[in-house]
Parts: sequence; structure tokens; C-alpha cells
Amino acid sequence: MSLDEENVSEYTIPSAQFARICGTTRDTLRYYEQQKILIPWKNPANGYHYYSYAQIGSFYIISTLRSVGFQTRTIEAFLLSDDDKAILNYLSVQLDALKKERNELGNKIRQFSGALRIASMVQPSEFGVPVVRECPPDIRFRVAPVTSKEAYSLRDIAQDIQNHINLFPDMSRAFPAGTIMDAQGFLKGDYRYTKVVSLFHSDDFDLNKEDPRPGTIEAWDSVETVSLPTRKVAAIACRDSDVDIREIYERLASYIRENNLPILTDVLSLSLVNIMDPHQNRRYLKYIFVCTEESVPMTPFPEK
Repeated sequence: MSLDEENVSEYTIPSAQFARICGTTRDTLRYYEQQKILIPWKNPANGYHYYSYAQIGSFYIISTLRSVGFQTRTIEAFLLSDDDKAILNYLSVQLDALKKERNELGNKIRQFSGALRIASMVQPSEFGVPVVRECPPDIRFRVAPVTSKEAYSLRDIAQDIQNHINLFPDMSRAFPAGTIMDAQGFLKGDYRYTKVVSLFHSDDFDLNKEDPRPGTIEAWDSVETVSLPTRKVAAIACRDSDVDIREIYERLASYIRENNLPILTDVLSLSLVNIMDPHQNRRYLKYIFVCTEESVPMTPFPEK
């Protein structure tokens, strides 16, 4: 049945008004009409085009399909098809693909958000000064062992970093962020890297799988995913190449020894984008920290 033979009383919205309602243009409406996917009623007396309120929903369905890559000829085929099952199956596949894309984007946002939250803890006036601070919640890590004999620089462990990436191919959910050093060795001046670490966010874990064990020193020797046992950390931050990194390590180790701080994890050294003073030649921050007990008081913030 052609549109002219139908009851056209519901077609009461002029094309200009319909375009405003839908947030589109009359050119787009004309294009949809040419493609036979959204056809208005044409008044034979004056040639004006009118749309119905029901077509507002149709417009948004068409726009949504086009926004995810549907061609107008495909949309037309759907609208004219009698095979409802085929249409629903195809839409289901597209929906699954969109959900996957959304999840991947969400994972990336969470990873950068976690890194940003850690970097935002750093006060420029505290560069090079050991402090006790509180880490953001829900920060977790994936770790992989370092097997290189010499492991005192990132150059030494380049192959281990590559192996870490190979172990965890879903790097859209985590990115190599730094290294781990044995806590007891660290306090004695041994700054050898023992593991490569990637930053995670708690939402990235499958809730149907076993939750990773807390980040005790023992647990880090045997599992691939770890969480921090407390949010309280003894930490020090520095810009890239401000001073010899060994001096920075020694400042933190001395601070821990002098204050007799209880140590609950190994020592993490994270490399983060320098958001504090991005115009400096030094583009990265190093944030070195180790978990301590929640009862340890935080260092007062410096006066502005």
C-alpha cells in the first residue's frame, strides 16, 4: 500500500519542525527519503512534506544504526525484510561488538585514571622528600618475574618488559608502569629489579574468577595479580634525572629505617607522565613507594 492510500491524518509535522525536533537538517531528511528509509507524506495540493510523531523514533533508530557503521542500503533492506530473526541476529552481533568496544574504552579510561590519581598525589614541593601518604583505592597490579642477571636499569630488563607484555596480551587493560624491588634488599642498598609491574584497576577483574591475594611479600612471589594490603604508603617522588636514582632510593630506605616503619610489601617504582610541570625537559615522574600499616600517621603537607 502506498503512503498516499493510507490514512495520513497522523502526518502533521512539517519537515522543518521535524528536523528541529530530531536535531538534524532538512538535507538529511531529504537524503533519507531518497534512500527510502524515512518517507514523509507529500501533500499533493502544495507539495509540502509532513512527518508523523511515530517517525521520530524511526529517525533515531536509523541515526543510531548509521552511527555504528550501517549503510543506508542495509537499513533499507532491514526495513523491507520479512526475516525478523535475521535482523535480530545481526543487531545482536553489532550490539556485542559495541559492548566490547565500550568495555575496552572503559578499561583504558580506568588505567589512565589510576595512573593520574597516583601522579596527582605528588606535590612539587615534595620532590625528593620521603613522606607517608595514602594511595588511591582499588589499585592493583599484574607482575611478572625479572630473569635478567643484571637488573639495575630499564635497559638491563628490556627483554623482561617484552616478556611481561607477551604474558599479558590484553594490554588495553593494563600497561607496563614500572618495576618491583625486594624490600629487604632495598633497605640494605640492593636496588635490583625483581619484577615488572603493570597498573590495574579493580573493575578490570572478572568477578567470577578468584580474587588476587593481598600484596604481601610472599604473595608477590607466587601470583600474577596482586592488590595493595593497605592504602598507607611510605613514598618518594622525583623527576627523571633530577639526581642519581640510587640517591633517591637511599633517601626512602633511610626514612624507613629511621622511623622504624613496618614494611608490608616489596618496593614499587612507577614511571608516570609528569603532569606537575609538563613544560620541563624532564617528562616523567618516578614514584617509589612501599606499603606500611594504616596506623602510621601521614606526613603533614607543606604549607603553601
